[in-house]
Amino acid sequence: NAHGQKVGVRFIIDRQANGQASSITIAPLDRYEAQATYTLWIKDIVSVDGQQLTKNEKMQFTTTK
Repeated sequence: NAHGQKVGVRFIIDRQANGQASSITIAPLDRYEAQATYTLWIKDIVSVDGQQLTKNEKMQFTTTK
């Protein structure tokens, strides 16, 4: 969060009929603060067959009321 504290999240994986992940939703364990800026890091991701994500991703977002 804007204060440098980590925010706990859960991952919701939506799988296709063949078992492959088609989307992953990241949801906070507690509510986000209104009108606050957060940074989402996606890093150190490894697939079930051992392939590693080639680069880390960073996304900043700001909540509304």
